[in-house]
Amino acid sequence: MSSEIITVTALSKKFTQNRENKGGKAYSWKILLKALTCKQEKKTEFYALRDINFSVCKGTSLGIIGLNGSGKTTLLQILAGTMKPTKGTVSVNGRVAALLELGSGFNPEFTGVENVYLSSSLYGLTKQETDSKFQSIADFAEIGDFITQPVKTYSSGMVLRLAFAVISHIEADILIIDEALAVGDARFQMKCFKYLLKFQKSKGTIILASHDLNSITQLCDYSLILMSGHLVQINKSINAVNEYTKIIDSLNHNTDECKLIKGSASSKTFSAEQKLKINKMSYGLMLGEIRNIKINNSKTALIKSGESFVISFKIHSFDNINDPIFAIRIRDIKGQEIYGTNTQFLDVQTPTLEKGDEYKIKFTLQANFGPGNYLISIGFTCYDNDNLKVIHRLRECLEFEIYNENEFFGISNCFSKFFMEHE
Repeated sequence: MSSEIITVTALSKKFTQNRENKGGKAYSWKILLKALTCKQEKKTEFYALRDINFSVCKGTSLGIIGLNGSGKTTLLQILAGTMKPTKGTVSVNGRVAALLELGSGFNPEFTGVENVYLSSSLYGLTKQETDSKFQSIADFAEIGDFITQPVKTYSSGMVLRLAFAVISHIEADILIIDEALAVGDARFQMKCFKYLLKFQKSKGTIILASHDLNSITQLCDYSLILMSGHLVQINKSINAVNEYTKIIDSLNHNTDECKLIKGSASSKTFSAEQKLKINKMSYGLMLGEIRNIKINNSKTALIKSGESFVISFKIHSFDNINDPIFAIRIRDIKGQEIYGTNTQFLDVQTPTLEKGDEYKIKFTLQANFGPGNYLISIGFTCYDNDNLKVIHRLRECLEFEIYNENEFFGISNCFSKFFMEHE
């Protein structure tokens, strides 16, 4: 028996839209005139998804990342069974619980209690099963007496609490979540996150679409990138996130996306000697280059928790660059961002670079981290009016390990001191 719990084959979804602007009295008169003359309005077709193929094994979690309008929500709706594809097939083997558009499936006129029973019945639970789970659902939601009030009186955070409380009690095999965890207070977000980790340990499968890349890397084993309805890549989440952020950078400084991703520069602007050799973890506009990267004068380091350390590198300018910005970012091996800063945040005035200039850059930091392995990324950017231009960026180019001699837990070492005084 196959371990694949979801299989998507040659999936496409096509929509139609009217070409004319649907606004104002003029449009209303046009509609009336067309109705009287039986003239048909011109329509255009577009694909929200085109020829998507992937599979997910039981117990494996998949992240879906992409810009707004890339097709993420459409794909989730098809996986959840609330939308049919135009072409292709989707095979889902197991009970699905979905948290898509916030509050979808809730009747705003019904009370929270009534909506709990309504949603549970839609997921296949009997009244008796919901009776036995109701108090646990109410306790999880933590909305107090509001559970007896109409949902239309709820805040968005309260709607999330109740919706998540319901799906967490469905005993589903697959959870499909669309950005909902961004709503609500931090404490409830942590509660949801802990539930998802527990769900994963029980061999549940999560499909998560989010702009929160930290959540993607922490929760999802693999991630796929959607761009304009096309599947760009499926990879381990940390690699997919790196590729996606590279695409975002390319769009932010209006550079041809394909050329930037492949690492090619414009031959009209730079000579062959000036072009950088770019790989998946190194890219930019080739206006300058980061060289000789080191941590404590080495390519790797073992650092005691609490000790200071130095990240250093050299930069070479191929052109004149005004107000350059130098940045560092530290992630753990799960992709979670631990720390990041740049010369702009530090309020450091950097000199204008002229063609051929070379400088040595140093960042001195305190290693107040928990034990483990960490990766360093380095950035060299500048602003062109209000647009950030990536001159050269190196991702995960340095690695270091933290060890500790004083016992503590967590990702940060706060070096606590304890005092006890008799009153």
